[in-house]
Amino acid sequence: MVEEPEVTVSSYADEQVAIYEWLSTHWAETDVAKPNAEYEPSASRDPYVEVRIRSQNAFNASVGASKRVRHPGLLTLVVRVPINRGDGLAKDYADQLANAFRNALVDGSIHFRAPTVRDFGPSDGWYEIHVDCPYHRDTVFSD
Repeated sequence: MVEEPEVTVSSYADEQVAIYEWLSTHWAETDVAKPNAEYEPSASRDPYVEVRIRSQNAFNASVGASKRVRHPGLLTLVVRVPINRGDGLAKDYADQLANAFRNALVDGSIHFRAPTVRDFGPSDGWYEIHVDCPYHRDTVFSD
């Protein structure tokens, strides 16, 4: 009989907390703006990172006595640096963030894959680069 790996993150709320904790452990270069939390960029227009976590459609990954449900998601880290200062710093931050999440196993059950870095250029006075980090976690349900 194949033994099921331990699942430590079993809810969307736990998933979000685990991802935030991983980010705070692996990122100290800038402030981090989280969803639906008050954040104002500094008056000196210091660079910052905005976090977006988007769940995607869950699906049954296995059947039987222990049913595994896969919960895919996409973590997008929006790197913002002041406009008209070149793109070097933004790309450096994007590389660091991509390296932090590439193939990472967060909290024993959130599996990140290869990130994609997309340059969005100027937006509302900031230069933006997005780091898209796809992931999934599994939940096991027993009969």
